[in-house]
Amino acid sequence: MMRISMALGALVILGACSSSGGVNPVFRAVWDKVRPGQAAPETSETTTSAPAPALTRARIDELNIAMIRVKVGAAANGSILTARTLNGGYATYSSTNQQTVTLFGALVTAHRGIGFDLLSVAHAPNDPLAVRTPLDDWPSAVRRDYRLLGNGPDGTVLSVNCAFRVGPPFPITQVEVTYETRIVQESCTGDATFQNLHMVDEDGNVWRTAQWVGPQMDQFEIEVLEPID
Repeated sequence: MMRISMALGALVILGACSSSGGVNPVFRAVWDKVRPGQAAPETSETTTSAPAPALTRARIDELNIAMIRVKVGAAANGSILTARTLNGGYATYSSTNQQTVTLFGALVTAHRGIGFDLLSVAHAPNDPLAVRTPLDDWPSAVRRDYRLLGNGPDGTVLSVNCAFRVGPPFPITQVEVTYETRIVQESCTGDATFQNLHMVDEDGNVWRTAQWVGPQMDQFEIEVLEPID
């Protein structure tokens, strides 16, 4: 059953939550190598209220809501976003202050209210980030078109070809659940040049990912805390 949040109260409770344990240091070391050095525009939400309690697996199970945690660039803490809509495979997640991130599978296809908006991403039908694909069957490369804000109504389109390289096994733990994943590095060239990083299990589920979302933004690091079934 798909878990889509319709309760504002749950969003408020989760808005400032963070999970215990932090980011796996090995993932962080690799992530530090592939993210761009530029600073992202100021996008963090500030608050003077007391910090919310640490998010636990019991709390996630109780809420029964699909959720992700999103960090921008070198931010120490991420924001919890919960799924609000599912339309033709596009799942839109929202924060407490209505910042949104849209995923098709594990591919970031849009974001709003976080720096410079990403309008859409056109992906190939065999893109394993968009369509879950067993890791052994991932293609060697795919093409994507990123549409960003521009001078005209159609915005600016940047086309890239992205090649995948599957690395060694490495387990990750996210809010008390451990996933047996492999590190997959993605190198993209064309109208933009960047590298993405994904932690993928053998069935093709992407549990953590660091993705380019535009030339004026630092990468988004996304952890899937509770998937849409």
